[in-house]
Amino acid sequence: MTHPPVERSREPRPALALCAAVAICAALGAFLEALGRQLGQPPLWSVRVLLPGVVPALAVLGLARLTTWGRGRRSGLPIPAGAGAPRTLVVDAGLVLVSSFIFGLLAQGRRLAPAVEGGLYDAPLWQLDRSIHGGFEVGVRLGEAVHALGLVPLLDSVAPALPTLAWLALPLLLALPATRTRAARAVAAFALFAVVALALMLWLPVLGPAQYRPTRFFWLSDAPLNEHLEWVRLQDYAALRRDPAALSTHPDPGLSGFPAIEVGWLVLVLRVALARRGPVLAWALILAVFGVGSLALGRQYMLGIEVALVTALAADATAGRLLARRPGQVPRQRSRPRVAWPRRPARGMVPG
Repeated sequence: MTHPPVERSREPRPALALCAAVAICAALGAFLEALGRQLGQPPLWSVRVLLPGVVPALAVLGLARLTTWGRGRRSGLPIPAGAGAPRTLVVDAGLVLVSSFIFGLLAQGRRLAPAVEGGLYDAPLWQLDRSIHGGFEVGVRLGEAVHALGLVPLLDSVAPALPTLAWLALPLLLALPATRTRAARAVAAFALFAVVALALMLWLPVLGPAQYRPTRFFWLSDAPLNEHLEWVRLQDYAALRRDPAALSTHPDPGLSGFPAIEVGWLVLVLRVALARRGPVLAWALILAVFGVGSLALGRQYMLGIEVALVTALAADATAGRLLARRPGQVPRQRSRPRVAWPRRPARGMVPG
């Protein structure tokens, strides 16, 4: 009796995707370190700023993993093969470290952009954004609709916390079953996305629509938290323009950033959830709220969100194509499924 051939997944191995992401991050980190040294930054200045953000991400990963294992132990259900192996834990921690490092690299790029490029490109970007959308100012019209519904205070309290939630998305997803392979591809795609995003941030620095046309966003007086964050960003920008050697450690430094980094990462997270039947609705809602909040509060241009969306999808397709397994290359299979703990016998049954 012959069995039909088993269809093998062509998703990249997590370790290979992690190595590719590490190589890209090393190149970007070396570039920013050299750029910072030319501008008068101290040696290894980027590492000192990036390290504090790694500890919370690893803590969330450990807490989510312990919660998943505890639930499985109480119910007597098996976990995926190799989920408790040291190599798997190292790969998961590596994916979290690399994703946090990418966020830090992009933040460093925004810190250095005022010193690299002396001018700002809000005026041409505003006109380009308006002409592409047929003369329709998407952010202004959307903000007016949000203001008419009385949702500006709600966005003001929710939107600033969403970048942190996007940053912690990967540790939360790795606690779900069968997400490691797809999450590794997302991290490699995010590294490719960071290359394009960093080039655009250094080449086209912008302050954001609300800073360029503050009179068009009259409803921002109802968003005191957003106004405070914008004031801090302007202080960082002014300090870096006066002295390029000034080291800013604010999590939202200087410039607005073009394209929208968090939107690109949330798109990749949503693709992981779609591929592995994760909490799709929750991540789609977070992406929608973040997009609406960024436009209504004047933090991003609609063109920046669209560029982030297209770049993230293109990076995901490129990572999947470059790192895919060859047709004859199949993963090593275990002869027996691995169970992390013994199953509990049913009540009334005596183990033989």
